[in-house]
Order: sequence, then C-alpha cells, then structure tokens
Amino acid sequence: MKITGTITRVNYHNKNNGYTVALLTLNSDDYSNLHNNSHFIGNKLTVVGNFDRLVLPDEEYTFDGNFVKNETYGLQFKFDTFFRKNTYTELGIVSYLSSDIFPGIGIRTAKTIVEKLGVDAIDKIYQDKDVLKGLKIKQSNIDLIYQVIVDNKANEETILFFLNNGISMDICHKIVATLGYNAVEKVKENPYILLNILYGVDFKHIDKMALSMGIESTSNHRISSGIKYALQLASRNGHTCVLKVNLIEYVSNILSIESDMVENELTAMQYAKELYLENEYIFLKDYYLAEENVAKKILMLSRNFAKKYHSLDDKIKDAEKDLNITLSLEQRDAVRECFKNQVVIITGGPGTGKTTIIKMLINLFKKKV
Repeated sequence: MKITGTITRVNYHNKNNGYTVALLTLNSDDYSNLHNNSHFIGNKLTVVGNFDRLVLPDEEYTFDGNFVKNETYGLQFKFDTFFRKNTYTELGIVSYLSSDIFPGIGIRTAKTIVEKLGVDAIDKIYQDKDVLKGLKIKQSNIDLIYQVIVDNKANEETILFFLNNGISMDICHKIVATLGYNAVEKVKENPYILLNILYGVDFKHIDKMALSMGIESTSNHRISSGIKYALQLASRNGHTCVLKVNLIEYVSNILSIESDMVENELTAMQYAKELYLENEYIFLKDYYLAEENVAKKILMLSRNFAKKYHSLDDKIKDAEKDLNITLSLEQRDAVRECFKNQVVIITGGPGTGKTTIIKMLINLFKKKV
C-alpha cells in the first residue's frame, strides 16, 4: 500500500546502509483513508526502511510498503520503495542546507542562500554553482555545497535506477558501496557483475533485468554467468563439479540458446582459467584448486609412514570395555587401518557404525596407543 506525508523527526539513521526510523505526518487524504478503513488513530506514524541519504524534517515522501507490529515500538510502516517530492518550503531548505550533509554550513549561511535564491535554491545551485557568488560565502563552501548537491542527485538517480529494476533498497546500498556512483554505467555495460559482488542474488532476476536492458541473449557475459550459476547451484547440493555434457545441456536449456554456444564459452573460460576440466568434469576455479590442495596434503601425509603399533588388538578390547561396545569384524578392520595409514576414509550409510568407529579411535588416541 502507499502512504504520503511529511517527515517530522528522524529518530535513527545508519549512514552505512541508510536504515532509518522516522516520524511521518500523514497528508490529509491518507489520514482520512487510514482512519476510516483501519481505525487508525492520529495523523502521525513511524516509518522504517532504507533511504539513499539522511532524510530531513519537512521533506515530503510517498512510501510503498506495509504495516508491521514491532514488539517493542508498536505499529510501524515498513517501506520497500519511496519517492521524494522535490519541492521544499523555506524552512525545509534551511534545515537541509544546515544539516550534517553539508559540514561547516550553518543556519546563518543557509538562511542567506534561501533569502536570495528562494525555495528553488537546490535546483539553481545544481544548474550553476556561480549563483552562490556575491552572497559572502567562501569559495571553499561554495564548492562544498555544490559537490554535495551533485553527489546526492547522482546517488538518488542511481538508487532509483536499481529500485525500478526490482532491486531492494538494502542491496542498492551494497551495489553503490562496491561500484561507486558510476554503478549504473557499469551495470548497464554488464548487469551480471552483480552476481559477483552480491551474495544470494538470484540469477534469474538479474538475467531478466539484463534482457530488459537490451543485453543480447547470446552475450558472452550472459552465457558465462549462466555457467557459473549452474555450477554454484550444483555446489549447494554438495557437488564440487558437474559432468561437462550435463552442464552444457542444463545451461543451454535455462538460457534458451544453442548448446554449441555454451560449449564455446566453456572453452574460453577454461583458457582464462576461470574453470577447470578434469576427466570430463567441469570445476569452478576455487573448487578445483581446493580439491587439488586437499589431494596434495593427503599425498604428503601418506608418505613415509612406517610407525608400528604393538598389541593393538588387546588395546581395542580394552577400549570396547571402556565404551561398553563390541565392534563388528568390519569395524575392527577399519580401526586397524587407521593405525596403519596416515589417511583413511571411512564411508557407509546411516547406521553402519561410522560414529562407533570414531568413538573407538578417540578412546585409543587419548590413551596414546
């Protein structure tokens, strides 16, 4: 639902992610609707959500979101998106220019600007900072005021671009923090970079956004991102690699492109060392290097191991008494193997005794067998 009103007070603002708790005075129409339909009492309510910058008293906003019940603070309106009305009162402009957004610009300077330039002061300064000359304002402060207004304008346009493409406000802040204020240009060039800088962003969402922005369905950026997405999807199910033929088929289906295009991109990614091919299985670089490192460590551990353990069977029997268990022949053999080799892999389905073997090994090693 949508509500419109004017900021009365800011109770909390996190400058890192824009999360804000503010008191809003509803406009008369919204107050009447809420009062009649929801038995809402009063014309003020608390709004919570992420803004692109510090909000200020007297700024007018339209919010889209829903009411939530906070256990501590009661009824609040949690918004997903907002629209800032770019019209101000003289008091609002003075509050804005003398706020923490403009360090070193006090109320006196802010009032001087409003007296000379009126309620359109922000737009006039944005168009030409020289309008501030002749107002007895230091050049350093003129440059500061202009730069802050330009930066805020760019930030607002950037945030709105991503909001309009279905990106949530908190993720918008992460994008800007990572890519800077030219984030829009970078994303327009390759929307799939968002998958590299943001955790948990859905590939299908970004893919839909990319196509709507005019990215070709056969773009190398799109195909390589689809390949990485498929491999990451497999990793969530416990797989560090995927059979090449299966990967090609899956990616060509989800992207609705020819399998030859996927295979060509796979070859290019292998050449660039983004992917590795081993026995017809495709690995993401990090997984391949991790498995290679594990294999090297296992090989290192397994070399030059000739330690002998005496009376091991007797010690196993003593441990069985300690633990009040009796090992099967297979479990006993597994325990022996652990003392013959530096590295042993114990496998088996549920209930086959893996945990019992581990308990036995811990008991024996504690006794420094």
